Amino acid sequence: MDKNTPPQSASGRADTICKVLAQGIRDGEWSARLPTEQQLVERFGVSRPVVREALARLKGDGLIVSRQGSGAFVVPEAATRNFRLADEPVSADVLELRLIIETGAAELAALRRSESDLAAMRAALEEMEDALARGEDGSSGDDAFHRAIAAAAGNAQLERLIALMSHAISASRKPTWSPHGHDRGRAAIAQEEHHDLLDAIAAGDAAAARTAARKHLLAAAARFGCRIASVGDE
Repeated sequence: MDKNTPPQSASGRADTICKVLAQGIRDGEWSARLPTEQQLVERFGVSRPVVREALARLKGDGLIVSRQGSGAFVVPEAATRNFRLADEPVSADVLELRLIIETGAAELAALRRSESDLAAMRAALEEMEDALARGEDGSSGDDAFHRAIAAAAGNAQLERLIALMSHAISASRKPTWSPHGHDRGRAAIAQEEHHDLLDAIAAGDAAAARTAARKHLLAAAARFGCRIASVGDE
C-alpha cells in the first residue's frame, strides 16, 4: 500500500471483506460452509471483530446463516436471491438499466398518477429548485422525484425493485449536484429535463412521459461520457 494512502477504517475493511466473500458466494467458490472466523482473520490480515462485522453484513443481506458451534453457511441459492448494482454508480450498465426501468415507470405514472402523486413530484421538484438556486446538493430531492414517479406507476414490484436499487441509483445522481456539476451546468440542464418529465406525466401523456424519461437518461449518460443503447427509440 502506498505510504500516502490513508489507512482503511475497521468498517471499511469489513465492507471490503464482505464484498470479497459475497462475490465468492456468487461465483460458487463457497457453496456450503464459509471458512472459519480464524481462517478469515488469517486470510485477510484483520482482527476478529472486523471479520464478525463482515459476516453480520452477509447475514443481513440474506447470503449466509450462522449455526451455533458450527460456523457460517451459505444460504441455498443465495447467489440468485440478492440483487445489488455495481459499485461504480455512474457506469454505462447502471445508466442503461435505469433507462430500461425508468422509461416504463414514467409511462405507467402518466396513466395512473393521482393528485397526491403529482403533489409529491412537485414538492421534490421545488426542493431541487431551491438547491439549484443555492448551488447546493439537490440529490435528495432528485431521489424523491424519481421515487414519486415509481410510486405513481402503481406497480408494487416495480416500486420495490427501484427501492432495492436506490443506493446505487442515488449515488449516480450525486455528480450532477456536485459543485463541479453546478459549474458545468449539469444540474440546471437536468432540472429542465425533470420539468419536461413532470409536465408529460401531469398531462397524462404516456408516450410523451416515456420520451421525456428516455431523453433525461440518455442526456445523463452523455453528460458523464457513457455510451448506452437508445432503448425505445422509434
